[in-house]
Formats: sequence, structure tokens, C-alpha cells
Amino acid sequence: MRAGDEVANNRTIQRLEKILAKGSKNTAEILDEYQTRWPKEASGGSKIGNLLSRHKQFKKIGTEKVTADFSQYSYAVNVWKLTNERMV
Repeated sequence: MRAGDEVANNRTIQRLEKILAKGSKNTAEILDEYQTRWPKEASGGSKIGNLLSRHKQFKKIGTEKVTADFSQYSYAVNVWKLTNERMV
């Protein structure tokens, strides 16, 4: 990993912590809020999901079904919360 990538990941992690400080959210809600609050630096869903699953300060607490806008189809997304643990 390049040094610039690590700085970008740390910034993204700090932003995810701010989003989850308000309470638990599913991955779609997290991604939507991230893209709304920081539109020029919006990360993709894969990056967000990887950071959430690989860092101890984020905990998966379940899944929920989400229905896409203007669609009859639904899909499962993970629900995340912020823990008191930190990566070392």
C-alpha cells in the first residue's frame, strides 16, 4: 500500500466514525451519507465495505433488507455500529 493510500484510508475511517457516532446504520445508509457529506471524495461501496469489515472499531450487528427505489426487488445489506475498540 502506498503512503497516500494509507492517508486516504485513515481519512475515510475517521469519516465513517463520524457517521456511525450518531448510531447504527446499514451499508447503504452509510454510503449515501458519505457521498452526501463529502461528494468530491466519495469512496465506492467496495472500499467502504472493506474498511468497515477490517477495522475493529466497526462491528457488524446484523443484516436488513433494502428495497431499491422504483423497484420491487430487495437485497440484504449489513448493519454496522461503532465500538470502543481501535486499530493499533
